[in-house]
Amino acid sequence: DVESRVDKNTIFAPQDEGVQPDLTVGQIKAAKAHPLNKMSHSEAAQWLAERIKNPLKKALAMRVAHFLKNSKGTIEFSAEFDDKGPGSYNNYQKRVTLSPRIVNDEAALADVLLHELTHAATMAGMRLNPMLRAQMSKLVEHVSKWLETTEGKAYAEAHPELLTNGE
Repeated sequence: DVESRVDKNTIFAPQDEGVQPDLTVGQIKAAKAHPLNKMSHSEAAQWLAERIKNPLKKALAMRVAHFLKNSKGTIEFSAEFDDKGPGSYNNYQKRVTLSPRIVNDEAALADVLLHELTHAATMAGMRLNPMLRAQMSKLVEHVSKWLETTEGKAYAEAHPELLTNGE
C-alpha cells in the first residue's frame, strides 16, 4: 500500500509525470536553519568565495563578491518557489530565491548560488555603469533576434532549459 512506501516526512501534493518528488519537512527545516537563509548578497558572496575550491569558480565568486559589497539584496530559501527551478534572482525585490531541495547538496547549492549572485552582480554593474548597460542591451537584442532565426529556433528546441525562466 501507498502509506508503507512513503517517507513520513513527505509533504503531499498532486504530482504529474516528470515532476520532482515533493520536498520533505526535513529539507524545509534544513533550509530555514541554513546560514545563507536571510543573508545579504554581500555576505552570501563572501560565504561562497570562502568555500569554493574550483579556481575558476572561486575567481568568479570573488569578482561577484566585489560587485555586491554594497548590495542590499537578500537570500531566501522558499518551498513555494521549488517548482520553478533550483534558483532565481528577482531584480526588483533584490532577492535570490533558492529551492530547499538543494540545501544538502553542497556542489549544487554553490553552483546555483554563484549563478544567481552573478545575475545580481550584473544588474548592480548595469545600474552603476551606463556603458555596461548599453552593451548588455545590445547583447540581449542580438540574442533575441538570433533566437528567431532557423538556427536559433533549432538551438532553443534542443535546449528547452534555455527558455524556462526568461534568461
